[in-house]
Amino acid sequence: MITRGELKGQILRFLNKTSQYRGFYDDDKINDAIQEALDFVAVEMFQANEGWQLKLAEFDTTAGQVTFDIPFSASMIKEVRYLYGNFYGVMAYDDANSRSQVSIGSGERQFASSYRIVDNRMYFNPGLGEGGPKYLQIEYMTYPKTLMSDTDYLESHFDPCMTNFLKYRTATILSASLEKPIVPWAGIESSWYSKLVTVVNRRNMQSIPIRNFM
Repeated sequence: MITRGELKGQILRFLNKTSQYRGFYDDDKINDAIQEALDFVAVEMFQANEGWQLKLAEFDTTAGQVTFDIPFSASMIKEVRYLYGNFYGVMAYDDANSRSQVSIGSGERQFASSYRIVDNRMYFNPGLGEGGPKYLQIEYMTYPKTLMSDTDYLESHFDPCMTNFLKYRTATILSASLEKPIVPWAGIESSWYSKLVTVVNRRNMQSIPIRNFM
């Protein structure tokens, strides 16, 4: 893993190799450029899905509960599960267009089989029949965390080819700020981007066992 500070050092050493690209890069400008490059990679990972940026969270619920606040970091919900005895069953998404809303104080409850989303909240109609610790599981996609300081690490699933692409992409962004949009390392940046795309698209590739002919 690499910190933002370490990545910043690599970028500045690279830019200062030749007098052509030396310039005044204050911390804010470098940090913004790194974050822009990081966001570019994150979008590629997000669009590919295939296990990138997936998180699994478990939450406590109570019997009769009608609403649940969706985690702030959840950009896209992939699957919702609820505890049935000893296993988690998948809940179906129900837009509830033709169903009347059961009042919270009605006391009517059901096993958790469906939900809908309104105003960044999950709605269960009627309320949940049972509840307890870690009864609700949410599998969701999220963008990488924002790097707030030079000691923050890039998340562990960032492959080395992604880190190398970030280096060249950030250098290109900073060079453009000096009105030097055409850079001699464009081919290297493109090559690392191609490797990045290959890795992202093969995240879930399964190994093929070799047939035993013995």
